[in-house]
Amino acid sequence: MTDNELLAKAERNEGLTVYEIKRYHQLVKPQKHVYGKYGTLKRKYLEDKGLDWTIENLPEYLHGVDKQARICTTSSTQNSPTLRCTSVRASLWKITAG
Repeated sequence: MTDNELLAKAERNEGLTVYEIKRYHQLVKPQKHVYGKYGTLKRKYLEDKGLDWTIENLPEYLHGVDKQARICTTSSTQNSPTLRCTSVRASLWKITAG
């Protein structure tokens, strides 16, 4: 079986043998995502609660958490905290407080 056939078989969600799985992992390297402080906290919280698999696009969601936290911290340094930012901080505080 060629590499292209193996990739096509995996794309069709057909059963793969152990050998085929090992070859597939050599062909397709897993993508590692790196999050900021708040994205990592949120990921750990979701994993502890067993909810991480329920979010369809978890990496995009966690990067969004980091982006929102970054926006809130910059707006609070300009002495104009918004209601939305305080609610985000409150939800993040619940996560860190356990």
